[in-house]
Amino acid sequence: MQNFLNILKKDAVLTIAVSLALISCFFVVPSPEYISYIDFKVLSCLFCLMIVVSGFKNMNILDIISQKLLNRVTDLRRMYITIIFLTFISAMLITNDVALITFVPLTLTILKMSDKKEHIILFVVLQTIAANLGSSLTPVGNPQNLYLFSYYNFNIYSFFKLSLPITAFSGLLLFLCVFLIKNERLVIKINNYIKIQDKKTSIIYFVLFFISVLSVFDIISYKISLLIVIFTVLFLDKKLFTEVDYSLLITFIGFFVFVGNISDIESLKIFFAKVLQNKEMISSIALSQVISNVPAAILLSKFTDAARDIFLGVNIGGLGTLIASLASVISFKIYCKDKGANKRKYMLLFTVYNVVFLVILTIFALMIK
Repeated sequence: MQNFLNILKKDAVLTIAVSLALISCFFVVPSPEYISYIDFKVLSCLFCLMIVVSGFKNMNILDIISQKLLNRVTDLRRMYITIIFLTFISAMLITNDVALITFVPLTLTILKMSDKKEHIILFVVLQTIAANLGSSLTPVGNPQNLYLFSYYNFNIYSFFKLSLPITAFSGLLLFLCVFLIKNERLVIKINNYIKIQDKKTSIIYFVLFFISVLSVFDIISYKISLLIVIFTVLFLDKKLFTEVDYSLLITFIGFFVFVGNISDIESLKIFFAKVLQNKEMISSIALSQVISNVPAAILLSKFTDAARDIFLGVNIGGLGTLIASLASVISFKIYCKDKGANKRKYMLLFTVYNVVFLVILTIFALMIK
């Protein structure tokens, strides 16, 4: 218990999630129904991807990919474009969470190898923005899109008609942002080229990664994927279980319980119905800042048929505060594990860039409405 309290003191986002969940329990009596609040698929996919990425790192796979990328770039600006748009595009297909779990550790490795550690914070901040915005293009890009696509019975055409303009404009903003950064010649310092520790084991980790991604798309049941990953890792390297960020999983559970309880309070249902009228998009953006965009999408969709405004609101609303998108929490937690991490500077830069992007994209969304 004392260890858990110590973790809460060190992890502000986890503390907020647990606190909100506990407070909401005073208004909705705890019952077996709480289990239905939790999205076990999201938790399972996160767990599998975190453990597989740890396996990649132990096999030096991320280091090798880093070397391949570094050999193809000659200046800092090209590195920004390569990494940021790799994250932006991949998030469309493998979700913003997966993209950040995969590529933020890669970014940290690349910048250390190229002796550009001073750019780590800006890189990770822009990567996080890129993942959140890129994921808005497709129904499988993020959890809120998956939910809204199903809840409002979108077809592919109507969905892309909504998502394409905002995603294309987001990509343009990211591109312009990179060109505002002072360019520098890139001096690569690779003394010894790294080799894969164990080729056969590395192939197995790639297979596990592929299986984990398939479970995101429901091509393979997340339950089957989870069992495959657990039993394979038990056989390959049990120590990987100690490298999983369990506090992140608890953070997700806390938010799931909170939004589940909030949805069951009748007075809040009436309140949201009044507040939302003709203000669906702005309300979605505002609420996302407080409880994150996935719970906001689930909560607000129950009170309005304005699918377009809710979609734009929760996707744009993923920008702003750290908890506006739980994907942002992922990249922040990965960064904080890095030696020499400056949390205060990260939060300052994160907030400035996110607020600027949030304001510009909100104005754009209102103009095309």
